[in-house]
Amino acid sequence: RYQHLVGQDLCKKCPKGWVQPDRTSTGCAMCVTGKHINDMGKLYCDDCKPGKYNHEQGRALCHDCLIGRFQPDTGVTAPLDAGGCHVCPTGWFQKATGEPECAVCPAGWSQGTTVQGACDKCATGRQQPLVAQADCEDCMVGRFAAVQAVVNCSFCPLGFEQPAEASVDCDGCTAGRFANETGTVTCVQCFRGTWSGEAAAED
Repeated sequence: RYQHLVGQDLCKKCPKGWVQPDRTSTGCAMCVTGKHINDMGKLYCDDCKPGKYNHEQGRALCHDCLIGRFQPDTGVTAPLDAGGCHVCPTGWFQKATGEPECAVCPAGWSQGTTVQGACDKCATGRQQPLVAQADCEDCMVGRFAAVQAVVNCSFCPLGFEQPAEASVDCDGCTAGRFANETGTVTCVQCFRGTWSGEAAAED
């Protein structure tokens, strides 16, 4: 509190963003950068919490880091683009404001751009078995992914083949050919003395 007039019976409360710890003061002091106070009549300013920053004096509230950014430290005085908040790197995201850290993209998802509020699902025909990745990878030959956000591509079942990468399904072996192992790249012709009159034969 303070009082700049003589002959007064009450002191005035310092406004938000200002404080005064001295009981005999005639004025208030602004909160310095990196600090704030959102109440009137306070003695001391508070540090900006993690996820926030303040490069201005006399603030009632600190600024929130925006979506796709974070700040783990307290009392940050730098402006937004000068270290006030850090950028979430590729493979990471932050969907909320005022957060102290970024979240990792889970397996089956990726994010190839910085400062993002979400991750992207791996497309059909692709996979991502690891977390915090910038991109997904194509299914290998003999494998497929029929849905999005696949962690590991599936092996083609018995009687099916897939010679192409990034496939969403497998092809049944044609008559006269077979595949007796999962993950077959190319069906095999029937051996001499054997035959297969059905498609997708296992043996």
